[in-house]
Amino acid sequence: MTCTKSNIIHERFNMAMGLVKDYGGTITHAPTIEAIWNTLSNNGAVVFTFGGVSGINNIYLVGGITATDRSPGPLIASQGGFAPWMLAGWQQGQTQEGPQGPKFYYDAIHGMVLNDGKTLSRDDVALSFDPSPGNATYLGFKNGKHHVNFNIEDFEITKGNIRALMIHEIFGHGVKGYGDKTNDHYKAYWASIDSKYWSSTTDQFRIHTAEGLWLTWTRIGNYDGMPTKYMNVIYQYHPSFR
Repeated sequence: MTCTKSNIIHERFNMAMGLVKDYGGTITHAPTIEAIWNTLSNNGAVVFTFGGVSGINNIYLVGGITATDRSPGPLIASQGGFAPWMLAGWQQGQTQEGPQGPKFYYDAIHGMVLNDGKTLSRDDVALSFDPSPGNATYLGFKNGKHHVNFNIEDFEITKGNIRALMIHEIFGHGVKGYGDKTNDHYKAYWASIDSKYWSSTTDQFRIHTAEGLWLTWTRIGNYDGMPTKYMNVIYQYHPSFR
């Protein structure tokens, strides 16, 4: 098949239809192919709003380099077409390799145990996937749920990395209240290292943790006195110490 814009748009449109079918949802709004083509040609965004689809409210197709993050619910923002995890195929979202969809995150969090022994379920969290400066941001505890935004770019998206990251965000920032304002943000990194999930994280995650730990430790005037357990992580994984 010739890779024309028309064919690409048809392919992405059909991909959206297939995703809805896989989830058992129904389409409550979908533009025509012609409307999609015209909107993308003008670098605009086309929105598919799904009814009855767990974990996904909207899927965006985006023309040019326009990014969208306007939905209040979980969404996938993409640049220049479907989000990467869709292009990789939905089945990859069920494994630890490759870019992942929202279901992978909820599945990773479901059943994980915080450092205080509390078990989390998927119903305890509300996740978003908007572009942001950090890999994850704790947005607060609202309506009985921990709200976290994901934008993982500095390490691999695996079950172990997500769980250790959630120890930092939900247990460290949420439950314990560690943060920059209280000059103890570094303790959220300690919490990840102390967690049962540290051993299942990747080297790239550990490098990122070592860098963040050292930054938040020294930013408040500390250089000496860090407990050996955590200093060893810096010695082993921080690029400046290896």
